Amino acid sequence: MNNSRRTWLLLAAVVATFCLLFADPILAELYYTFGLLLFAFGILLAIYARGQRRAFWIGFVILFGIYLSQTTSSSFQLIQLAQFGGIRNPPMGLITTRLLGIIYEGLHPEASFSGRGQFSPNNGMGNMYVGYMAFLTMGHTLIALGLGVIGGRSAKYLMASAGQVKIRSIEEVLLEVDRDQADV
Repeated sequence: MNNSRRTWLLLAAVVATFCLLFADPILAELYYTFGLLLFAFGILLAIYARGQRRAFWIGFVILFGIYLSQTTSSSFQLIQLAQFGGIRNPPMGLITTRLLGIIYEGLHPEASFSGRGQFSPNNGMGNMYVGYMAFLTMGHTLIALGLGVIGGRSAKYLMASAGQVKIRSIEEVLLEVDRDQADV
């Protein structure tokens, strides 16, 4: 891994940590949009790149896309529940949603929603809910990016360990078949 890529990953981790500590809805939407744009360009690179680079982007797109598709549906369920009187029993989903909720409670002790309270505009917790959703959006996007990088690195490793495929022309293949039939 060269220094520039390592520097970019470190910078992304620092920015993501800062963004998680000070979760803001606009910042969360920007970060999520950045993740989706990276996903879209990753698909293009998975199609048009060659070799190790292509393997990386295929692995990235697969893990990033699967994870983010699962978190997006659960986030929409949370939004719908909040609009209809608060969240008493959050829907079942990925364990990372629960872990992000625990982290958010640790950073914001006044947001006790794990069975003791509920987010609802009626009880004054509406702003806390907006912060929680921003935190969840950014956290899930960060986890998806991390999984994407792990998927990309794993795909590169698998490609390197599989070895190179020998590319031959059709004429070479036909000559080899003729030789094999002459030996029989």
